[in-house]
Amino acid sequence: MAEFENEFFKSVHEFETLINEDKEFNIKFPKICLMGIPYSGKSLLLSSIIGLDILPINQSLDIKRPLELKLNHLESGEPYAIFEESGNEKITDFSKIKDIIQKFQEEQEIHDYSKPIILNIYSQKFANITFIDLPGMHIIRAGECPTNRKEFPTWLTSNYANDDLNLLVCTVPVNSNFFDGKIYCFKCIKNFGESRHRILPVFTKIDLITEDGPVLQEFQKFLKNEFLPFKFRGVCIKNRSSENLKNNMTLKDAIEEEKKFFEDNSSLYGKIPKDEVGYEALIKKLKKSYFELIKENLVEEDKKLNQMLIKGEFIKNKNEKKNIIKILKFINANSYKESEAFYLKHEIKLTKAQDKKNFEELIDFIEENAKDD
Repeated sequence: MAEFENEFFKSVHEFETLINEDKEFNIKFPKICLMGIPYSGKSLLLSSIIGLDILPINQSLDIKRPLELKLNHLESGEPYAIFEESGNEKITDFSKIKDIIQKFQEEQEIHDYSKPIILNIYSQKFANITFIDLPGMHIIRAGECPTNRKEFPTWLTSNYANDDLNLLVCTVPVNSNFFDGKIYCFKCIKNFGESRHRILPVFTKIDLITEDGPVLQEFQKFLKNEFLPFKFRGVCIKNRSSENLKNNMTLKDAIEEEKKFFEDNSSLYGKIPKDEVGYEALIKKLKKSYFELIKENLVEEDKKLNQMLIKGEFIKNKNEKKNIIKILKFINANSYKESEAFYLKHEIKLTKAQDKKNFEELIDFIEENAKDD
């Protein structure tokens, strides 16, 4: 297997390998949804996460439909892509993908904007995981059905947000204009049930903020998790600029430039914890929040827990028991470590504290029963 360039994909693939050793497990994997207002940097951020410049970055493009980007691990061979709307035609020249996505978005005869553009990419560098790039949200009253196509993306985002297993990566562009409007997506999310505990905020366009600007005070509230508290605290990112993209800056070079940017602006960002600044911090936080949702899903599905308990108590195969322990420990070790006080203070899924305790007791129980006699 080719060496993964991205810690996140490497961890997901390692977990999938563990799962595949026990065919009885049917663990659901979260989808990662990128949401925010128009031009907040969703597509650019997604391109950086996957390390491929295949998404159109065009402010004049009217994004109508969600893009479901299904990454598939390829054991060997050259990478290729397939659009489901185009049948089984393989695309090996990835430079063509942007134009095809743009063509689908610009088609006038599309009446069902909820129908996603589905793009499968097969590569040795990816794990099996789905990203969803959602159209930009506009300001409407949360919970209301859209009255026109401009309002549709907000309604559509709420549908994705209501899926309990989706991780919501919310891009918030930080600049001095219309900041209240740009945080509207957070206000809207408050009406999406319990989805707020599944949001990972990402602050983009931070190179536009100034130390004496009016936006700084509001921005600092977000950084301190004071404005709207989120379990997965936000990350500050400096995306590649238009000039960077025009000059075909590599992701590796972009990370180095981003590091230099934060060093040069230490008066603004020097006090921010290191795990909340930069692309590398985002990848680590993405991994931890992703596995946290897997852990929550296991804890909340009684049937799966009962199966584990039955195996731990009755199955005589020590190797199978040990494999279950490996799976549970992997999830626990890679998931987000957050204070239980968050749930108590903000009354979000108060059962989580007990769930965490149950999960750790489950590992101990199975481990005890897996010991050799």
